[in-house]
Amino acid sequence: MGQISGQQINPRVPWDVEGVNVNCCTDPECENFNVPAIPTGKDQNYIVTGIGKFTSAIRCKACGKHVSVKSNQALVDEMLRFRHLDINQKIIRQDGKGCSQVDCVNYGLPINKKKTYRKRGKTSKGHQRYECLGCNKTFTVGSEKRKNHPENKTFKNEFLFKLLVNQTALNRAMELTSLSGKAIYKKIDMFYERSISFLNEREERLKKLPLNKLQLSTDRQEYNVNWTRRKDKRNVVLSGVGTADKVSRYVFGMNVNYDDTVDLEAVSTSPEYNQDSRLKMHNRHFARIWTLRDYFDDKKNANTKELELDEDDRFVVSKNRQLPDTGTQVRSEFTMLAHFKLLEELIGHCEDITFHLDQDSGINRACCLAFANQISDGKCHAMYVKIDKSLTVDERRNLVNETETLIDEIIETGVANNRNDALRAIALNGLNDSIHQDKYPFVWHPVDIHKINEANKWVSFITDTNFMDVEEQINLLLRSTLQPIDNFFQIVRRRLSLLERPIQSSSNAGRVWGGKQPYNPSMVNKMLQILRVYFNFCLTGKDGKTPAQRLGLAKGPVEIRKILYPSTKPTN
Repeated sequence: MGQISGQQINPRVPWDVEGVNVNCCTDPECENFNVPAIPTGKDQNYIVTGIGKFTSAIRCKACGKHVSVKSNQALVDEMLRFRHLDINQKIIRQDGKGCSQVDCVNYGLPINKKKTYRKRGKTSKGHQRYECLGCNKTFTVGSEKRKNHPENKTFKNEFLFKLLVNQTALNRAMELTSLSGKAIYKKIDMFYERSISFLNEREERLKKLPLNKLQLSTDRQEYNVNWTRRKDKRNVVLSGVGTADKVSRYVFGMNVNYDDTVDLEAVSTSPEYNQDSRLKMHNRHFARIWTLRDYFDDKKNANTKELELDEDDRFVVSKNRQLPDTGTQVRSEFTMLAHFKLLEELIGHCEDITFHLDQDSGINRACCLAFANQISDGKCHAMYVKIDKSLTVDERRNLVNETETLIDEIIETGVANNRNDALRAIALNGLNDSIHQDKYPFVWHPVDIHKINEANKWVSFITDTNFMDVEEQINLLLRSTLQPIDNFFQIVRRRLSLLERPIQSSSNAGRVWGGKQPYNPSMVNKMLQILRVYFNFCLTGKDGKTPAQRLGLAKGPVEIRKILYPSTKPTN
């Protein structure tokens, strides 16, 4: 009986959870693509191999590709975390009509609901005060101070909102608004909750919105959190994954690998934590997060011998980095998988989707598995896009000049009649002039059409292009870009004071500290979502339209007060 129990809690490959299984071949051209490995019995498609004491991989018998085994439950939990942010982080009621605590069992229930509230006297102005029987918090009915009405001192909230998304440091915001730091942090919480609620309501419409074609760019960005102890001056470095549409510039996700609902101390004293020490990583109860034991074990192993670590492990395990003091850091592969899974729920019905991905194996796996059905049906294509970001401005300008000279030569020699045909000729040359890198099992094509923001570009097709004609493949090369998401990353650095790039000095031995960086990791996600709603729905481009307008989610720019005060009937 004990043997059976051991097999159940430590199978060689995890069982699927709610229909989710990420342990399968991720090569779109393989016959086993999206075919899950089986936990028990002889598997005709895969061989399970060990790549460490507590880690495993599956090798596809058809194509020979290795894929690390991951916890399906961890992915489902991460998707639930995102949905919790979207669904449960609703508007904190401040209208005096019910409990204002989101996590209370009585939240959203009216005062006339039996056995939920009781009267607790009246205020000096005669307004009835109630006590919630669920959380014992009190609130007042009829008080104008509790009403979130657009006409009730909204100018200060709107002004503060604009300051926060326009590179204003918190101490300067305190000076300009005459608010205390504590009051500003409370308002940031309110802005975040309103932004999440607004985004959720609008993006739900995407599921029914006719979408013919989307060209999406996906990448990750790092964010530093300042250390809180003088004796340990290592940084906490979080990452956010985002996807942006090339045409509309609409930004999806910006999901951060941080969970503020998990207490690492409580985790380390739980029975599941002790049990996890004897299990493979993919079978652990806490497989989704970085526990203290996981972090120090991986760090020790990384320093003593070469291991087949995932890119997420290389990202976290560093002598200059530490885990957050509060909350916990989520393993980035699960954040990326959940990002694409939920994105597929929103736009999976689109007739033609093209993904331009940063060269990251985790992003590749997440994209291909989430959109596996669309890829198999020929409705989704994916490619790596690699840009040389080490070039100086002068070097990039020289490459741009070389491109212009090459275009002129092609037209003068009669190979092409106009600029557009010359660009296609250059792309065709790159399509034929491919190279194979031994380190990566991909064929790379140079795109010698250098731009000031994308010079020395290389493209590698992830999905099958053999069924396409040459003209279609040329179109894919010409449209390849990471610029939409890189542009938003730039906006994050320039508009959010808390998330601007810190300066690293040689005297700090690799550590970085910024006077404006947050000390609380939860501020990273809050500010990103506040900026995302402002960028998508309020900020107009040269055409006078917002990204949401171009995508079809809004009729015009949305006023900030319509986001902060949803009781106002929206007009856009």
